[in-house]
Amino acid sequence: MKKAIFFTTLLLLFVFTKAQQQPIISNYQSNPYIINKAYTGYVKSPELGLTAKTYFLGFANKNPGFQSLNFATRKEYYGMGLFFFNDYFGNTRYTGVGLTYAYHIDMESNSIAFALSPKFSQYGLNESNYIYFDDNDEAISNANEHKMNFDADFGILLYADNYEAGFSVNNLLEPNISLGDNNSRLNKILRTYNFSGKYKYILNDDFIIQPGFFLAYNTFNLYYDLNLKAKIKDLVWVGTGYKQIKALNIMFGLDYKNYSFAYSYDHYLSHLSGFSLGMHEIFLGIRINNLGSTSKY
Repeated sequence: MKKAIFFTTLLLLFVFTKAQQQPIISNYQSNPYIINKAYTGYVKSPELGLTAKTYFLGFANKNPGFQSLNFATRKEYYGMGLFFFNDYFGNTRYTGVGLTYAYHIDMESNSIAFALSPKFSQYGLNESNYIYFDDNDEAISNANEHKMNFDADFGILLYADNYEAGFSVNNLLEPNISLGDNNSRLNKILRTYNFSGKYKYILNDDFIIQPGFFLAYNTFNLYYDLNLKAKIKDLVWVGTGYKQIKALNIMFGLDYKNYSFAYSYDHYLSHLSGFSLGMHEIFLGIRINNLGSTSKY
């Protein structure tokens, strides 16, 4: 049986912390589209968002990471979006592309949106730099290093001027990602249930406090993230948060006209702090034109 020698302890930890099988994102208030596709069309003008994150900085020559690029627009009550993601760790890579259709219903004091996102993804394994005990193992030559899958996400969002509350389900179909001759149904992308929300406290014309949370649950794990954001003059903001993986993060950002920038740093409070420099994340956003009055801040 083939065996690979590469950061076994770190891999086990990563599998635990990512048991929800979706990226650990800090700036989800800046780019909530990643955790709930019902945000498609929340901003009435076309917008483009890019998120990039690096995990376990300084631990390995090639740090694991995540990138996401999403575009969303809205016409009347219909939101439409396109997204791409790339998630990699060690020799494994999970990439995909998808479309989103959302429908927004305006009510007397708030609005509600429903979204469905079909997507195609590829799970891959690169064995080129593995070290094997037996190079003649038949399992090596028979391995299928890539597998394509079809899946879908679903989301609901209730929102008003001062609050947002969302529920979403990722990986509705739980696609099988077994490689080679292994067709076990245990090797699958797990369905994950997400809950998120935030509330805007307007202290005065220049200062806003915005607490938020994100909760993800699947068969094996419950993950949570709590954060607090303070915005000054609707331009500059700073924030902090705590993750279930025993990590504290600090954030800051800038919103200028149609442009947005955000940065987050996560510091481990566990023994991992002695081995890794933490996690870094950036977000870049642009609204192509400012047709609507809705603001996600």
